[in-house]
Amino acid sequence: MKQNGVAVDEMLRLPFGNMFNFKDQDGNDYLIREDK
Repeated sequence: MKQNGVAVDEMLRLPFGNMFNFKDQDGNDYLIREDK
């Protein structure tokens, strides 16, 4: 995603799973979460 110019935050590795945030071309925030 970063290679395509998307603003991506660092991956958070938490006890219940992993997650990261990113913004689309309109500035909307999204959260991707993977539960363990």
